[in-house]
Amino acid sequence: MACLRGRLLQEYRALQESGRRVELQRFLELAAIAAFAVLSAWSVWRLLQATQPSFALVVLLALPAGWLACDLLSGLAHWAFDTFGSAATPVIGPSFIRPFRAHHADPEAMTRHDFVETHGASCLAALPLLAMASVLPLDTRPGILGHALLLFTALGALATNQCHKWAHMPEADTPGLVRWAQRANMVSVLTDCPHREKLGWIEQYHLNGPAIRYEFDMARINDIARSIRASRDADNR
Repeated sequence: MACLRGRLLQEYRALQESGRRVELQRFLELAAIAAFAVLSAWSVWRLLQATQPSFALVVLLALPAGWLACDLLSGLAHWAFDTFGSAATPVIGPSFIRPFRAHHADPEAMTRHDFVETHGASCLAALPLLAMASVLPLDTRPGILGHALLLFTALGALATNQCHKWAHMPEADTPGLVRWAQRANMVSVLTDCPHREKLGWIEQYHLNGPAIRYEFDMARINDIARSIRASRDADNR
């Protein structure tokens, strides 16, 4: 783990020092946020016009489905960007691979990011979904539901990333709903999303450890430590 952490930090610092992210990446994130806002507003307006007076019903159906779809897609992205390429990979490296791997090296770095750096990559990744929603015909029921699913999946990308950021922040700066979710997750086995991590409960404790250890009564920490030790293989990995 220490070797992996050191490699990630070295890669992250090398990219930062090279200056490859600074101005161009910032401009790309700002442009992505602006495009996301325009396409989202247009998609909501189209949906509202096509579904009156059943707009609320469509939202109730599409919102949870979009959230689940976003969680699945973000999990696949997490796995892919942790597995393939590097922070120096052209195009996708600075925008997507770097944030994922930097988070493993410094989990609390995202709490120091401003709105642009926090959500720029998510907006960029969601633009294809919003582009499809913007041109999808809304003259049939499947078209309306498909449009709504694409829209709320894209909006869910911002929501999940913001909740992730809150989870690493001090309790005073975190909404009560996020703390409630963390407490609920500690009732049984402390876990992360199983489709993202191989031993998700180890990853959850490693990345979220500083936040939960200082904010909650972690009387079960010895049980967690024993589970981590028991999961190691013959090479102590």
